[in-house]
Amino acid sequence: MKNNKMKMIMKKIFISIVISLFSLSSFALDVPGEALKVMDSELGDRTIYQAQCWSFGATSITTGTYALAGTYGIRTNNVSSLSATSTWIKTPWITPHSGNITMKAKIAENGARNSRGVIFYYVPYEPLNIFTGEGIPVKFAEYWFDNLSAGTLRDISVAMPSTIVGNGQPFKIRISFVGDGGTGRMAADNINIPATFLGCTPVVAPVEFSYPKGYLIFEDNWPSKADYDFNDLVALYDIKGMLNSSNNITELTAKFVVKASGAGYNNAFCLQLDGIAPNKIQSVTGSNLNGGQTLFTLSGNGTEAGQTYANIVIFQSSNTIMPSTGGVGANTDPRHSYVTPKTIELKIKFNSGVSRTDLQDITKFNFYLVADQTRGKEVHLPDFKPTSKANTSLFGTGHDFSNGSDRFYKTASGLPWGLNIVVDDFEYSIEKISIDKAYTKFVEWAESNGVLFPDWYLNSLYKNRTNIYTIPQK
Repeated sequence: MKNNKMKMIMKKIFISIVISLFSLSSFALDVPGEALKVMDSELGDRTIYQAQCWSFGATSITTGTYALAGTYGIRTNNVSSLSATSTWIKTPWITPHSGNITMKAKIAENGARNSRGVIFYYVPYEPLNIFTGEGIPVKFAEYWFDNLSAGTLRDISVAMPSTIVGNGQPFKIRISFVGDGGTGRMAADNINIPATFLGCTPVVAPVEFSYPKGYLIFEDNWPSKADYDFNDLVALYDIKGMLNSSNNITELTAKFVVKASGAGYNNAFCLQLDGIAPNKIQSVTGSNLNGGQTLFTLSGNGTEAGQTYANIVIFQSSNTIMPSTGGVGANTDPRHSYVTPKTIELKIKFNSGVSRTDLQDITKFNFYLVADQTRGKEVHLPDFKPTSKANTSLFGTGHDFSNGSDRFYKTASGLPWGLNIVVDDFEYSIEKISIDKAYTKFVEWAESNGVLFPDWYLNSLYKNRTNIYTIPQK
């Protein structure tokens, strides 16, 4: 008797499994590389779609009045905001095709309201966003209900933007449900997007990305403040990277345009990639090792030998890069002839690529001077650690207040010896003119750790133009 009962139970379980499998096979899942299937909700369970990286913001899948073309449909939470991030649905990564995005939608519940609409965005791939890979959404279409009564079914059709078709890059499409005044849910169904399904992780061909451009300026007299004119090196940088299909950085191209060198010393200019071991580098090309002493011993891959992290020489001799035409250095005294800025372009290739996390942003790039052709005398940006070859006995001497632990290259009041200014153009001080005489809020900004006057270099009211270098007229 027990055996018969067990057989009946097993039979029912088997029948249930077969029915479930049949139901799923009727509404097949998306397959990477194939056309994105219509989002008709008929799998009946939001978690199944989420497993394929559809995203839901205050939306769910249910039956009843919210099913517009079958058994199931998409139900929003109460729509009571014009914010596009309140209630939405978003595709997985796709390759968009030309054509129209179509869908069905309606206001599903009665109630007073001022407006209801559907807004369409595309979300580009952003390789520097290590969390989601998503860039800033871009609105490309919107549809507003002219009849705010509940129940009227709308067939919505909007064109896929031509700007995201055929460029080889992955995108997502976000559909937002918005409105103001009153409450009430909306319903959507049969979302048809002409695209190839890529899945949860975008598969990208080698793609170039850019870090923000900026200026590096240094005062080379560390650990003394000396004239504090911050023009001993003025260099514009522009760094780009290449990503492979695994979203690893395979190479960097770093361009430096040396605008001025108001240094009495003959300085070298270098870069440490913090956290990147030298053996991760395949090759470095483009370093300018002309002039000066032979300060650096390079390994076969072009990095400096004997370092914990990868150190790269940008140039060895500022006197060679920017020869003086009179006075101190070049391009800091308008009484002397102008020297054409010198461009140096490095190419850094990695053995097997490095994670985006390792070089997520420009703060992973540890730029520094080697002052006066003395290898151990490094001048770094504030709170960046020295390299393995720095002479740390200089910490805490002169005006320096480094503690060798978590405070580096700053005075007791917080003044630095180097700055990275993320800006397209920067005007620097005339030779022997302290930077605070050119930028009147600089000291307050630095001593407040950046809290006060963050626009110290942008606001014209804070500039004393008589103390800022201009190219002399021929």
